[in-house]
Amino acid sequence: MGGGPLAAIILAWPLLYLLRVRPAWTVALVAPVFLMPIWRLAETGAGDLVTLIVLSGAIAYPFAALVTMPRLALPWRVLPAIPFAALYLITWV
Repeated sequence: MGGGPLAAIILAWPLLYLLRVRPAWTVALVAPVFLMPIWRLAETGAGDLVTLIVLSGAIAYPFAALVTMPRLALPWRVLPAIPFAALYLITWV
C-alpha cells in the first residue's frame, strides 16, 4: 500500500476544504479507513483500476463524511462502517 493513505490525507484535505466540507480534516483522516478495502480490491485485481479510483472518491469520502458528522447519533455513525469492515475482512482472506 505504501504511502497511499498518507497521500490521501494530504491531498484530500485542501480539496475537501474547498468543497466546503466541514470539518475537512476529520473527513480526510477517517477516509483512508474506508479506502483500504477498496485499495485491497485493487491489489487483488478484482476490478478495473479506473472503477476503483472512482469508487474511492464516490463511496469512501461520503462515508467518511457521514461517520464524522458532529450531530449524528452514534448508531448512525457506526452503521456505515459495518459493510466496509466486512469488505476489509473478505479482501484479507
